[in-house]
Formats: sequence, C-alpha cells, structure tokens
Amino acid sequence: MNLCRVSLSIYSFGYAAGFLHDDRPEAAPPAVTIGNVAEIARQHGLGGIEFPVDRYFKIHELDRAEAFIGGLLRNGMNVAVDLENFDPPYIRAVLPILSRHRLRFARIKMSGFYGGNRYLEPRFAEQVADFVRALRSLLPELRRAGIKLLIENHQDLGAEDLIRIIGATSSDCIGINWDIGNSLAVLDTPETFLRKAGGFVGNVHLKDYRLYRCEKGFYLSRCALGEGVVEFASILDGLKARQGQVPMAIELGAQIARRADVFEPAYLEAYGPQAGLEMGEFFAFLDVRLHDGEDWKSPWERNCSGQAIIESEKNEIMRSVAFLQQLMV
Repeated sequence: MNLCRVSLSIYSFGYAAGFLHDDRPEAAPPAVTIGNVAEIARQHGLGGIEFPVDRYFKIHELDRAEAFIGGLLRNGMNVAVDLENFDPPYIRAVLPILSRHRLRFARIKMSGFYGGNRYLEPRFAEQVADFVRALRSLLPELRRAGIKLLIENHQDLGAEDLIRIIGATSSDCIGINWDIGNSLAVLDTPETFLRKAGGFVGNVHLKDYRLYRCEKGFYLSRCALGEGVVEFASILDGLKARQGQVPMAIELGAQIARRADVFEPAYLEAYGPQAGLEMGEFFAFLDVRLHDGEDWKSPWERNCSGQAIIESEKNEIMRSVAFLQQLMV
C-alpha cells in the first residue's frame, strides 16, 4: 500500500478535534484543528486529509472553503470532502466548488444513529424513502457537475440497503463510501459487504474494531488499525482486484463505543427477510471474535484526563500508520 494514496480523516480525533464536548476540570483544549490536520497527515507520510466541510464552513462561507481546498491541492495534498448533515441546499452550493477543483465525490450519510439498532427508530423506513427522494432531486445537478455522492454505511445502512438505494436513484451519481469497520453493526462482515456491494465503492474509511459481548449484543470498541477483527490484507486485496485504486482515509472509531443489539429479537425483526440471507455467516464470524470484560471502554469512557485522551488518539494514529506500512512489505 502506497501511503501517499491514504488520507487522514479528522474524525479519527474524536476528542482532540473537539467533536466531544468536555466540561470536566480535566478537559484539554483541542489539539487537532482544520488548520493543522494536514500537517499531522504529512508528518505521518500520508497524502491528504478528509474533513466535514459543513462543520467548518457555513453555506455563506463557501468562498473560504474553496480557498482552503485550493491551498491544500496546490501544496500537493489530496482532499476528500464529507458532509456531516444531509442538506440538499448546502450540497447544491458546494458542488460547483468540488467540480472546479476536480474533486469527484463527496461523502454523505443518511442519519446520525449507530449500532444498526433500527428497531429503536420507528421512522426508519420513512427516513429511507425521504432520503431516496432527496437524492433523486439532486441527480440533475450531480450530472452537470460530474460529482458522485457516496453514502457511508454509517451503522444505519448495510450493503443490501445501499444497493437498493443506488438502484432507486442512479449508479452514475450515487455510490458507497465504505467504512470497513461499520459493516459489523448491520449484519455484514467486511467480507460479505465487499462481496455484495464492492462494485459500488468509491471511497474507503479504514476502521477497525474490537468486539465485546454485552447483554443484548456487542460493543464496537475503538482501536488502532490491525488491532481489531478486520482482516485488512485480504479485504484490501479483494477490493483492489474488483475496483483498482480507490481513495482511502484512516478514520478510527469514536471514543464512545457503539452497541449493536444483535441478540435482541426486535433487532433482527427490523431487518426483515434480508436478515436471514447470510445471518449464519455473520454470527459465525462474531462467535470466534467476541471478547468478555470491560476492556471495551475507551479513555473517554474511563474518565481519563483530556490530555491523556489526546495522547491516546495520537498514539493510535501512529500505530495505524505503522500497520499500513507493514502491508506494503
């Protein structure tokens, strides 16, 4: 793997970049900002950054966003743009900027819930239908700009869901941002996700998880790449064989462990008939990888000091880069 092709997502720094609100006396100010994350990526030999443009630049500030993107590109950095909120007016406003700078995709997500626990979301089906309608309304602008919207499997949508959404819209304009670790929250293993939906993947988030048993299912616990359950060597080889070179970014998990209630009957019922298609393969994967105990807790969940959390996040990036370097051998 050529690390120059790999970017660093600012989301990897859930605490250090200020995504978590900390009002404790032990809090530390953000150490990672939109202004210094590119330099952090360079220090690790990575070739670009990925960031949520709408978090840092309001719709009336998109001239500043364009200047920021242009500066990164002129300095030889790759840029991948995320949208934290699915907001069609904002998307329409940002498309010309992406097109002018030859950025061919933006990552989007449908919702903000995690763990695949759609049984706790009574409007899930309506939400998907609304999402599809909004995507269809954007197709003319996407075609004119030559931009794809890549939907992340954000622990709300699995491979089958994403394939159906693409079929209901347009594969020319809509694709998948595959977060490899997130596959596990919605009854996909990384292998089954790749097998079913690999042909639609346009961007990859490199994420690993350790899995810990809990009463209703399991916790997905943040870890450095190579320290969890994802078999990156075979997964990335399989993706390359199918798609060639695909943009990638290191995006480590959140400080708050996600919980998937897969042993709750209502969890499976909410997935309908699709849950039975490869359920055996999923639970066989799970059975030999679940740990017991309290080690699932992150430094944030253990109430460590803000500075200790920042140092842990930086260290996990270092270990992740070292792991990716080993894949190059």
